[in-house]
Amino acid sequence: MPTTDFASLETTLRGYLEKLADSRGKALPNLGRAERLIDRGIFDSMSLLDFVVFTEKSCGIKIPGEDVHPENFGSLEAIMLYLQERL
Repeated sequence: MPTTDFASLETTLRGYLEKLADSRGKALPNLGRAERLIDRGIFDSMSLLDFVVFTEKSCGIKIPGEDVHPENFGSLEAIMLYLQERL
């Protein structure tokens, strides 16, 4: 069943982004919702794929490959807007 508590979901996704950042040697102090994740060095092709899989499991949905682009996954804000449209 998809998660619909968006505040909780955002907290979960933020925590996973912090974990990804740490694994790449990047710190995420005070990550703003609109900050570009690629510009911060959080995502490369593999970490983005890892994050998409985690998001699918967290939400109970399948994210089509054609939806994985900067407009939908460029920032935490964009991710949450995308998920609100899907859930």
